[in-house]
Amino acid sequence: MRVAAPTAQTRWLCRCWLGGHRAGDAVLCPSCTFCATAEVIPCLGATPFFVDVEPDTFNLDADHLETSIEQVINERKLAPKVIIAVDLFG
Repeated sequence: MRVAAPTAQTRWLCRCWLGGHRAGDAVLCPSCTFCATAEVIPCLGATPFFVDVEPDTFNLDADHLETSIEQVINERKLAPKVIIAVDLFG
């Protein structure tokens, strides 16, 4: 299925909505990105969980990503559902 969307924010909202993300879900995203990346997550009731980025590339830090997933699982408050890995500034 193809869906036309006027903005990247709308595309993320559609993707997350179609993916069934809702309250109780953790959506992992980079801590350094354009605000629209994380802005759609609470619109669906899910919770953004920010992951550190590498200082030289500003991309997700793979080591911190693994630690973040483990942290979400161990806290047992949220279920990690998706990782939004965008390039520099969304």
